[in-house]
Amino acid sequence: MLNMKNNSWQILRTDLSSYQKTSFLKDEARTLEKCHPDARYVKDVSELDLASPIILITNTHTNLKKIAKPILKQCKLIVHPNSGHDNLPATFHAPIILGNIIRAPIVTEYILSSLLKSFCPIPKDKAWRKDRSWDRDLLREKKVLLIGYGVIGKMVAPILNQMLAEKLAVYDPFIDASKFPEVTFIDKNSCKNFDVVIVCASLTDSSRKLINFNFLKKQNTPLTLINSARGGIIVEKDLIRYLKLKDGVKAQVYLDVFEKEPNDFQQFKSLPQVNCTSHIAGVSKKLNEEIIKFEATVIKDFINSEKEKKS
Repeated sequence: MLNMKNNSWQILRTDLSSYQKTSFLKDEARTLEKCHPDARYVKDVSELDLASPIILITNTHTNLKKIAKPILKQCKLIVHPNSGHDNLPATFHAPIILGNIIRAPIVTEYILSSLLKSFCPIPKDKAWRKDRSWDRDLLREKKVLLIGYGVIGKMVAPILNQMLAEKLAVYDPFIDASKFPEVTFIDKNSCKNFDVVIVCASLTDSSRKLINFNFLKKQNTPLTLINSARGGIIVEKDLIRYLKLKDGVKAQVYLDVFEKEPNDFQQFKSLPQVNCTSHIAGVSKKLNEEIIKFEATVIKDFINSEKEKKS
């Protein structure tokens, strides 16, 4: 059991994202200093007391291998207010709390926006058209594959199921299919003949380079591909090769993540069917505010639970 004294819990942020400025650090420090009377926000590793428990706040840039071993040894909790966590170890001696709940709704909006842009771009009539025609493909007529059935996948699925004539197909080898009858689970070999492929998976051995040239050639034409998860799931050189073929010319691709980030998008410059964004699917106007609120709640609840164990 932990030996706890007043202000013995130390909160240390490891990295910042590009959308988090100095003002964010000030707001975070001010809030987390007040989140629990037994906690203090440490602004620099030199201020750490290595005899007291440490709470690390991480993000997708954090590399635990670069953090000193004495600090990791005293780490009793990792707060990771991101949905992607492939940079963190699969197992760790302390709990890792993910911020999927923050990102899932706004990433879902990105996915839906991409779909609607593909299948329902609203025309702008300059005058009343007597024929009132609208020659468009309907999403409801398409076969849709969802790769990954985590927090975001489970948020996307019920929305799409109400729009599709055919039940949504899901590939996720880590899920017990019997618990989720609302979708149709398929194996890797059945990931073919789809009109839409949406990536919602974490980067794992089973998802890394999953979408390669062979995968793409097995899909219907034209294909709509959306990836707001992890860039390493798509082999970009294979995607480019596919998009230059006859089958890929009419494809619509929405990429928010890339094999290498930051990315200058130059490899996609000659491909008008690709829409690139700068890893912003999980970013919103009030994101920083939501992150700090999440961190404070998690830390407060964790320290209280440890105090209850001691008592």
